[in-house]
Amino acid sequence: MIDLKKNVFLASLETKRLNLRILQKDDVSDIYKIYSDHESSLLDDWEPMRDISRAETLVYNSIKYFNSKEALRYGIELKSVEKIIGVRCVWEFDDTNNKCMIYYQINRNEWNKGYATESVGKLVWYAFKGLKVNRIEAYVTPGNKASIKVLLKNGFVNEGVMREMEYYKGKYQDGIVFGMIRKD
Repeated sequence: MIDLKKNVFLASLETKRLNLRILQKDDVSDIYKIYSDHESSLLDDWEPMRDISRAETLVYNSIKYFNSKEALRYGIELKSVEKIIGVRCVWEFDDTNNKCMIYYQINRNEWNKGYATESVGKLVWYAFKGLKVNRIEAYVTPGNKASIKVLLKNGFVNEGVMREMEYYKGKYQDGIVFGMIRKD
């Protein structure tokens, strides 16, 4: 079972091209660029940020949730330019069922460069090896082919569609359920 009180949340993880690290106050403008982009939000459940105070809140909450072990939201920093190009999150920990969810978002200017696949792979590794979860879940809006590709490349299994699982953008939306278990 997950014992978050005993588990140590690492402040950073590293891949060949990326640093996954806790967000800092200096990252607010990069976060705003990611989450204010209308096109990036089209196949997701969030609305574009209209002012930078929402990015400040996201960074503040990320630090707070890290310290309280409620969620682990990393900024994805491109090593070559030391700039946040995306966000990765492990959250919705379920101690009883030993599982969690992952979420990710990449700046649209950095799409199709493999950064999402690379960072999700590292986060999945850490969730299984470091946090000792048994199951990781992700939900994708139908039509989000890029996100589906990232999950499949990392070994997730398409487990089906949850019909009208969430209400956002003025209507009920389906969600494709992807899962991975430790023994996969």
